Amino acid sequence: VSEDDCVKKWNLETGEVEDSFELTDLNPEDTSQGILDLSISSQGRYLLCAKFIYAWIYDIQQQKVIKHMQLQLRKVTALSLDEDSSTLISGSCDGTIEFWSFETGLNLGSLYIGGPIHSMTRHKTCVAYGDARGQMGVINFKTRQLKASFFLERNVNVNAVKLIADESTLIASSSDKALRIFDIKSQTLMKIISCEEESFVIDGFMQGKNMSCG
Repeated sequence: VSEDDCVKKWNLETGEVEDSFELTDLNPEDTSQGILDLSISSQGRYLLCAKFIYAWIYDIQQQKVIKHMQLQLRKVTALSLDEDSSTLISGSCDGTIEFWSFETGLNLGSLYIGGPIHSMTRHKTCVAYGDARGQMGVINFKTRQLKASFFLERNVNVNAVKLIADESTLIASSSDKALRIFDIKSQTLMKIISCEEESFVIDGFMQGKNMSCG
């Protein structure tokens, strides 16, 4: 995420920048603070960038921006793409999650969550979200319906969410410096892990056993 509207691709071995591109302003009313979210498709083909009310689509193989889509009337804060790259999901600052045809850009439906969407993460059949009002949920890609929902305290922001490999467990980090582990099927809280600092990233699940956050 960047405040200068520039996306850079780094080589992890050399530490050098291999490629970069800038997202130019498409709307004179764009006063947003740069890029708010980045998401990579499941097959590693596309990079999705959220900026103002648009999704920018960067083709990693071709190393160029192939299109941009106007998704919302309000600021887009989170993006995700389903397993076969046919449906794009966007979350916005007004608490709406919308489904879009990746090919045509047509709106396929929406869900009103309530709080500004802070985070979304995708797995094979589901996408999970977390918002600024302590709400989290898991949505089925095909039905576009809530599979499970969870609620923290109203004054607690959900900073990041992560689905475990078999889609049985949801992990969430929050503004109260805690990680929470939820069972999706029973929609119950299984464990709370206290952290010394507030975490904004959850990653690194390997067979559902190991986790890193930052």
